[in-house]
Amino acid sequence: MKKVIPAALLATLFALSGCDEPGPTADVGDKIDEVMQQAASQPEAYQDEAADLATEPKPEMLEQQKEEFQQAIEEASREAEDRLNEIMDRTLNQE
Repeated sequence: MKKVIPAALLATLFALSGCDEPGPTADVGDKIDEVMQQAASQPEAYQDEAADLATEPKPEMLEQQKEEFQQAIEEASREAEDRLNEIMDRTLNQE
């Protein structure tokens, strides 16, 4: 009996692992093929325009991003300096 139960459990486990349950990703390959076919059927001028937009950012956009990045850096620097000053004050006050 001790040999039958583990063998039955293994057989059941093996049988259940072989069951393929369809899930949300079951037809992903078909959807990818569909999108690729649609992209291939679009006019070439449209594809070139989309590629240009994706690869060449506008100078105004770059300047705006640069300014936002600089502001974020300055704000983070101020916060770090404030925290450092607080730590220094606490340390000096403890002595």
